[in-house]
Amino acid sequence: MIGREWERKELLRRYERKKPEFIAVYGRRRVGKTFLIDNTFQNKITFRHAGLSPIDDQKAGEMNRQLEQFYYTLQRYHADVDHQPKDWLEAFFMLET
Repeated sequence: MIGREWERKELLRRYERKKPEFIAVYGRRRVGKTFLIDNTFQNKITFRHAGLSPIDDQKAGEMNRQLEQFYYTLQRYHADVDHQPKDWLEAFFMLET
């Protein structure tokens, strides 16, 4: 990976601290954010979810589509969930349990 060594080192440094942290990786579309995360952490990721782009989903009910996608991700990881969450509070509760 060219030009991302500082970002990779910082992400790994925080991972190795063994304490919970929230790190937001943001930027323009198609610049390699997901590629950076996937290649930095490889087999270290327990749960991975990528949201839908609002540009790809201009229809009404965008949050509902995001929650539906999150629900499908939970199912892929064999979570014991029987319904789509109604809001993000419930979605993160489902992830926690």
